[in-house]
Amino acid sequence: MAAQPQQPSRAAGSGGMNGLPFVQGAIFGALSFVGGYLVTMVLVLAVEAEEIADELIEVSGWLYYNAQFVDIEQSAGGETQSANYVTSDVVALELPSLVYHLIPVVALLLAGIVVARRAGAADVTEGAMAGATLVAGVAVLAVLGSFLFTITESTFGVSVETGLPLVESLIFVGIGYPAIVGGIGGAVGTQL
Repeated sequence: MAAQPQQPSRAAGSGGMNGLPFVQGAIFGALSFVGGYLVTMVLVLAVEAEEIADELIEVSGWLYYNAQFVDIEQSAGGETQSANYVTSDVVALELPSLVYHLIPVVALLLAGIVVARRAGAADVTEGAMAGATLVAGVAVLAVLGSFLFTITESTFGVSVETGLPLVESLIFVGIGYPAIVGGIGGAVGTQL
């Protein structure tokens, strides 16, 4: 009697994930956010005009969020205006906007690849799920950044607040980009 071929079983350590790697996702998600922000800050400092670099920390944050389609909001006297320095001509940037758009994409792709590989994702679906766990780290920093990257000034007795809207920051920077781009990176990571 011939032996029947057996289906491979998935035992611990046999090349598949044992649950989603939320801790690794949080760590590498946070690292991708901080790394992307720091690259943006270095480019602003090195290349952009001094007027833009005057408020280096905040403006770098604005450009990093703008690259992920979150507009800056300026509120004064009960009125609010929105602007996106990367996608519009409000500010003349020295670097092409594509450079700023690529920074978070590359950071999240690389982090997604690393998380999927470290988690032992065996196929594209597992890799995508592992890469999407970057949300766990990025979402917290995206919300924090929406507060940290705010400037309040008083001009002629009127308080002017310039910053990033919380809800859009969470949806785009905190959830959308890391889930999609991190997921793609995780899927790619299983094919390397």
